[in-house]
Amino acid sequence: MTKESSHKKLKGFFIGVNLTIVMGLATFPTISANIREKSSYQNNVQLLDSYNKYLNDYAKDFDLKELEDIDVFVKIMDEIKRENTYKRMEDIPYGYERLFLYENHFGDCSNMADDMTAKLNKLNSMYNARNLDVKMETADEISINFFDQFLNDHNIKANHSVTVVDIGEDSIVLDPTNQVIGTIKDGKIILFDSDLKMHLTPFSSYMKNGITDLVSIEKDIVKSYHNDHVKELQEKYGKDAQEKAKQKIKK
Repeated sequence: MTKESSHKKLKGFFIGVNLTIVMGLATFPTISANIREKSSYQNNVQLLDSYNKYLNDYAKDFDLKELEDIDVFVKIMDEIKRENTYKRMEDIPYGYERLFLYENHFGDCSNMADDMTAKLNKLNSMYNARNLDVKMETADEISINFFDQFLNDHNIKANHSVTVVDIGEDSIVLDPTNQVIGTIKDGKIILFDSDLKMHLTPFSSYMKNGITDLVSIEKDIVKSYHNDHVKELQEKYGKDAQEKAKQKIKK
């Protein structure tokens, strides 16, 4: 091998390593062009129209006048859990998650959170519901290399999706997959009456919707430092409140 060939090979190796590191740190979705095109809104017009019709009918049957915010949240989470089966999915393009769940009645956290986000925004635009990718601590995480281990150890790599809504000046975290509710305090996620632990990741601000989500999560983090009433929020949205809401909805 010539010195020039050896140099090119070494250069290519380092470029490959650097790209791997950057993509790992940024945690951007690894979606092939073919899958993105196949499952895009434009190429699923009929399915999207069907879902939107379902969404309109869903909203008409929802009597918001009789329900508090906690009732709305619990009702939607309960329906998503009851009507769909959890199954871990790979490479579901952003914007197609709720359509996939609607069409197949199974999916993972991203499908369920996206469906909840769409329903909440249809019911009340003041919720300003949005999807948020977070790092949830799990017992079965397996790191395939040093960099993957580093990302996991430092809560950098997102592995879970939830819905975030605005209630006044507070950001409320809704997890339909695990049926838990929480808030954001001092830049950290606090779940009410749950042993689960979630973390905002440094790169969650580069979420799938681009600049809109970047601005949104930055606002959530900033205002979380003025959230001085976590106990009051826990009383309104914690386990006891959720149980009362379930009983109310059943009547």
